[in-house]
Amino acid sequence: MSDNNNAVRQELRENNPFMSSASPLPWENTTPDLMQLNRSVSDEIEQLILHKRRNPLDPVSGLIIGEPGSGKTHMLTRILRNLRKHDKYSIFVTVKTFMNPESVIYNLLSEILVSLTQHHGSENKTQFDVLVNEIFESYRERMENDGFSSASISSSSTVRMHMSKAMPGIDKNVLKCLMLYRMTSDSNVKWQILEWLGSGLDDEDSHSLGLPVRDVSSMSDAKREEESAKILFSLGLLSAYAHVPMIVCFDQLDGMRNKDVIAAWGNVINLLMNDLSGVLPLCFVKFSIWSSILKPALDPSVIQRLELHTMRMKECSLNQAKLLIHDRIAEAFEKNNPEEKYNWLITRLENILKPGLSPRMVIELANKEIFKDDNDSKPIIAIAPTNTNEGNTGSKNKDESEIFRTIQNAYNEECSKIKKQPSTWPPNADYLTLALYTWLSAHEGFEVSLNKWGHMRLNGTYNGKNYAFFIVTPKVFTSAANALKKAIELLNTSPDTECFYISETKTHKRSWRKTNETLQEFINLGGHVYILDKDSRAEWYGLTALVNRIDNGDVDLLLTSGNRTATREDASEFLGSLNLIDVNFSGKSYSQAKSQTQTSKRRQKSVNSDTLGRSLLDIINDSPMKLISLKKAIESLSDMNIQISEQELAAFLKANTAVFKIFNAKNNEDVLIGLSNRE
Repeated sequence: MSDNNNAVRQELRENNPFMSSASPLPWENTTPDLMQLNRSVSDEIEQLILHKRRNPLDPVSGLIIGEPGSGKTHMLTRILRNLRKHDKYSIFVTVKTFMNPESVIYNLLSEILVSLTQHHGSENKTQFDVLVNEIFESYRERMENDGFSSASISSSSTVRMHMSKAMPGIDKNVLKCLMLYRMTSDSNVKWQILEWLGSGLDDEDSHSLGLPVRDVSSMSDAKREEESAKILFSLGLLSAYAHVPMIVCFDQLDGMRNKDVIAAWGNVINLLMNDLSGVLPLCFVKFSIWSSILKPALDPSVIQRLELHTMRMKECSLNQAKLLIHDRIAEAFEKNNPEEKYNWLITRLENILKPGLSPRMVIELANKEIFKDDNDSKPIIAIAPTNTNEGNTGSKNKDESEIFRTIQNAYNEECSKIKKQPSTWPPNADYLTLALYTWLSAHEGFEVSLNKWGHMRLNGTYNGKNYAFFIVTPKVFTSAANALKKAIELLNTSPDTECFYISETKTHKRSWRKTNETLQEFINLGGHVYILDKDSRAEWYGLTALVNRIDNGDVDLLLTSGNRTATREDASEFLGSLNLIDVNFSGKSYSQAKSQTQTSKRRQKSVNSDTLGRSLLDIINDSPMKLISLKKAIESLSDMNIQISEQELAAFLKANTAVFKIFNAKNNEDVLIGLSNRE
């Protein structure tokens, strides 16, 4: 390969516009949009939104048929920008996969509230700020048209009286939250108001707002769904009143297989179309999933309304695939000869690109080509084995290594997103339960089952030992205390059971003196406690997000045996390398295993050299001046779930001097890591 080819490849690696194919949320997406792709679909959705804006009581909806990775997020971003350009405000909501059929309405409410906290374009306003402003602007216009004076319009009693009359059935506490939100400029108070509407607040915070104490975790399933439906109904009324349609996007439907969950989702769609004014549901799904799984479970009237506006998303033509690559390179290298990079890459993709590829597949193929050696199909980042893998990946064939690397990268992406925006994953016992269930199930011989008895979400057996897992995300101390009392009862009656109490620092508070005394009693009886902090909660919710991506066909594997989407079975080896909690898989007595695990569990994690090289390249490219200290690099790798010592990393760098270089630091405080071609 010529020196010029080497230089172009290295430039693309250092500023790679194809490094990740994971789609951000519509309001975060800044990557170039392929305007030609699915333009007719975006135009039809935009017309539906405008119709809903003019006719908020009309029960319209949309069914969008398409394969995963077909450009849905870019299309929604395009619609969002077009509407904002003309001051036609809409609220966009994305909904994660439903998991618990007993809490679908509550989970829908939670997703709506999460989306409402997201910023509205470049303005320093959230979507809820915009909705509240539009509500009160609509109120002012109506009152002025009816001849009310400015003083009368500003009166709180007039506001309550008018809105209660204009929106029959609106919940009085939701209306109170709306007025409190309007009157305050304190972001913390605004956040508390939205929390109260969702999972609730503890006694002190609720009383400070003048609202009743609300703790979802202490409610029965039926009560929680009933309360959530009331709030949803009120939010729909407010959207209709302000003529700000709420676009609810169900974009993770392909992963739903449980019949009870599907039936519950059908009830939610029915609720949105028939009972909630101002809401426009959009369902994105593969044709095979729609026709064989979802459609048979729905009420005929719902099917008829959904299929009335059916749209089909298409894959890329060959020209569109090339244009996608061109535009990404043009943005990344605007003033650095982008045509040279494009011509270099498109020449190497000439026999690979073809019509019918999804945008995501085009991006992943481009990324893989950038990291190939012209003389070898292997990535050349980490060509030398080091003692970090200790034989674990050396014996794998190429496809097995690629599967492990791809799953790990997808997991790291999700963890990173959650750490950056923890509010997008608020405390949720259902999601924590799925993460733990998935992880335990990946260990051969561990028989685990879901349990609906109170807060004991999971129980299981392994090597003749019984396990019980209490998972709670309480807002008031009584819920945590009740869970702990149940756990203590279990330990008193079955002292050989390994019992775990799992919560979050966001919900289990140090100020709960009596509850924490009960927690200590639980520990004294042999109970195990995990209170998840910011980093550890990202690992748990990241695992749930990974499962969602895999189940929805959003993780592609580019293998020598052919390209395909990943399955849960593909993820089993990677899941086995994680350590969510200390469970005795060694066969030793639990106390021996726990003692050993506390000191060495992270060192036992396998490190794939290829993954290490790619991850380190990402870290360096994100660093100022493309340099990072050795210690900081180790910390960043740890955040990506890659554990490595200074000695191991130094050995890896020395073995891969073609890519990485160690620079002398001032005062010898710490060595710096950069790229080998850095001047």
